[in-house]
Amino acid sequence: MPLMQDIEDIIKFKLMLDFIEITLIQQCEKNPKVYRGAGSIFQDNKGHIQLKMYVKDFSQFTDLPKHNSRVLVEDSNLFYLEATDTTGIKWKAKYLHLKRGNIITAEIFNLEQIYEHSENFKELKAQFYILGKYDFPFNEYKVTEYESSLTICKFKTDYFDCEIDQHDKYMDVFILTKESNDFNLLIDLIIEALSIITGHYLQPLIKMTESKNIQLLELYSHRLKQDEKKLNPPISTHVFDKIEDLKEFIHCYVTKFKEKRSHFFKSWYRNFLESQGLYINQALVLTVSIEGILKEYFSDTTPVDNTAKISTLEEIEKISIDETIFNDIKNYLTKPKEPNLQKRLKKLVKDDVISEDLFKICLEIRNYSAHADKIVMDSKKTNMQKIIYEIDACLELFYLLLFYYIGYKGRHIEYSNNAKFDRSAQ
Repeated sequence: MPLMQDIEDIIKFKLMLDFIEITLIQQCEKNPKVYRGAGSIFQDNKGHIQLKMYVKDFSQFTDLPKHNSRVLVEDSNLFYLEATDTTGIKWKAKYLHLKRGNIITAEIFNLEQIYEHSENFKELKAQFYILGKYDFPFNEYKVTEYESSLTICKFKTDYFDCEIDQHDKYMDVFILTKESNDFNLLIDLIIEALSIITGHYLQPLIKMTESKNIQLLELYSHRLKQDEKKLNPPISTHVFDKIEDLKEFIHCYVTKFKEKRSHFFKSWYRNFLESQGLYINQALVLTVSIEGILKEYFSDTTPVDNTAKISTLEEIEKISIDETIFNDIKNYLTKPKEPNLQKRLKKLVKDDVISEDLFKICLEIRNYSAHADKIVMDSKKTNMQKIIYEIDACLELFYLLLFYYIGYKGRHIEYSNNAKFDRSAQ
């Protein structure tokens, strides 16, 4: 496992590893190409992990076909890396797309170091480092030789203990658990829940885990400047008294999804990516996400009485009509009808999951997003401001669907009031 100085270097994009021999193996079953040579792995000024390797015999190197940006690279054109650095530590990486000049280069998205112990760990641990500063309900002081600061957030759930330590330029998250069933899934769910709560897509730069008898260190290329995008979060977390809301949300999220993954986070991520885009695009992505969630998780399963339809078909069968026409009528009468967005939302209003106002706003924004020509700009921009507020209200509706599905009953930010104050979730 890396020392603190090593961690600081990685956070500052100053990682540098030297290797006497690196082995690159083509990811194919038959006759994979293998290249060996000395080289180095380092971070560039953007935080991307790069490989630079000197091949001993270039005559054995076959140029890969030029990559078309519109075509996915096949696995057989990618390479697996095995290497031992000058200190004797072994490293691995997958899915390298090689480039050849005077030397071989490639970007490494995920670099791994695995250490096996002779005995199993009694507790499972995870620690990850994420660039950026985030709002949390900090409840403990960090005391140093020169100062103390309220920058630590500690809490416990039924599944794990968590400590979040906010530093000047990065966040350190420590997880301790005895849950051995799919430990990696638990960690992924915690990161997802923290992403939703902060409104940022949290990508660990460093992730360290201990499970069973394995210590695993994973280093990731820095792919996104977290401070450039932010989606309005569902819960206010910047003051101390919101710690219970934070804890309940994460507990409910992990409990609901640890058995079966869902589309909620993928939908949230799509909205996150569009959060700084054109408002009309935000509206389209958001309302389509809501429709998808409603169709997947909120379908009306109430039994339908088909007695009248069956009687009608029986009467039609007595009439001599074209077989094709009869089959069309039969399909129309017997094929289950999927309720549309309006019907699904109306049912949620009836079930007191969402308000009548949110129902109307969502339909209006869906109409705007599908027919952009209906948006009329005025000199004072009042109409556009109204649309922005309504997009925020639709985001609240999205969060309410998530709350209802996972069973979260704590406070949330009510964007539909444009006052952004908290109240209990329905």
